[in-house]
Amino acid sequence: MEQVAAAERPAGDSTRLHVPACVFVLAYGLAKLAELADWSRVHRDTVRMLGAGSGTAAGLLAAGKSAELLLTVLAALALARRREVPLLAALAGWTADLAVLASVAVVSGDRGRLLEHGLAFIAFACLLTVTYAYGRVRAGDLMRSVLRRPRAPRPAPAEAPVSSSANRVPPYRESPA
Repeated sequence: MEQVAAAERPAGDSTRLHVPACVFVLAYGLAKLAELADWSRVHRDTVRMLGAGSGTAAGLLAAGKSAELLLTVLAALALARRREVPLLAALAGWTADLAVLASVAVVSGDRGRLLEHGLAFIAFACLLTVTYAYGRVRAGDLMRSVLRRPRAPRPAPAEAPVSSSANRVPPYRESPA
């Protein structure tokens, strides 16, 4: 099967998948942030699962919800600007987040949360793979564009003021030997 270069792909290939993927990630992020409405349950579960103190659990929850807010904003940005890079970053972030949550569930022995986070991890990993495969952005292209970014042209040197011949240094000439 012949691979089609990114520049030769029809415009509709990536946009057909882009909008639904952005909407899904945005809805998932908003649903995860809505868990804050039941803070006492989430906090109690975190304390029980980690066996940590109340302050430690609150700090970890605040950091986790901040990261989820950032990923949700990335998905909204990807939808608004129709860019793939923020969508791929949001998908990769959610995939990593769910992998960590599944690992914590394994360590704590909570099979219900393992099933929940493990299946969500698989879904996000598949969505990330499909979005990357059908998208226009490639990691190599992205790195090449970052490394070969054109630099701003240097301003032309200002002409040196004309001075008297007494102040000029004569050019170096090698004396005949």
